[in-house]
Amino acid sequence: MDTQEVKDLLKRYDQGQCTEQEIAWIETWYLNQPAETIINSVEELAADLDEVEGKLIEYITVKRITLWPRIAAAASILFAKDGNHLITKTNDGAVVYIADGTVAKEKLVYNTITTPRGGQWPLTLPDGTKVMLDAASSIKYPIAFTHNERKVEITGQVYFEVVHNAAKPFRVIAKGQVIEDIGTIFNVNAYDDEPAFKTTLVEGAVKVAYPNAAAGADREGILLKPGQQTSLYNSKLTVSNANVENVLAWRNGYFNFKDEKLESVMRKLSRWYNIEVEYKGDLPDKLFEGEIPRNINLSQVLKVLQVANIHFTVDGKRIIVTP
Repeated sequence: MDTQEVKDLLKRYDQGQCTEQEIAWIETWYLNQPAETIINSVEELAADLDEVEGKLIEYITVKRITLWPRIAAAASILFAKDGNHLITKTNDGAVVYIADGTVAKEKLVYNTITTPRGGQWPLTLPDGTKVMLDAASSIKYPIAFTHNERKVEITGQVYFEVVHNAAKPFRVIAKGQVIEDIGTIFNVNAYDDEPAFKTTLVEGAVKVAYPNAAAGADREGILLKPGQQTSLYNSKLTVSNANVENVLAWRNGYFNFKDEKLESVMRKLSRWYNIEVEYKGDLPDKLFEGEIPRNINLSQVLKVLQVANIHFTVDGKRIIVTP
């Protein structure tokens, strides 16, 4: 397999146009890569793929696990090499981009990583900024920050530990908001099914702006202090004190409910356990408080909620909630 064939193959994979056999080929290659693997060239990857092809005597169905974010990153190697970047996979599975300092400044090439329901993904951006994506989330970012700003776009929930650079501001675009780092650790919750989009500051400072606002502070930007949170609801930004432990519970492997309605609880469960939720009858006006590990079975979580006289019927991937 020559280098152009490898590039064409990976581009088709990135666009979802590979055959089942090509998918098995690429994913079998990836699953056999040890941690801390660095892909130094397309030629090296071609040799690896040839070796895998020789071992695949017949088509093997690869178990469909949450490989997509990792494969998408690996598939972007043809773009990364165009930008003079290397891709490495660390021991914890995170994808890391390494620049060699010779990137052409006139060209921005973007990569997108998307996590499925029930998945999370760590990522280190080209500037060293650390990112964690929660379930059903995405981030779009350039493989090299070559212009006078570092801008990424997200959906869902994403945690950032930003490497500050006053000469090159870091900005996050989420649901019309612009969140600008000023030496910062922060969390953004911008799920489509949530009534409000929230930005919570853990350390440092951020400025949150809503450029679509008519005028005033919302449009110009609100400067947050650690422990504060903005909430965008009905095109209006408000600021309040946040329960940071509650906000970051997902990153630490827990559901942490604090005076939450049943609908809010079930939205979180639906994203993590990949279920659809249906309500029948009048829901009880109850608030839930407590902490539940994310690594337990859904049936165990439902048993905990049943203590509050909430009833569930399980129909495949559908959960029917009744009083």
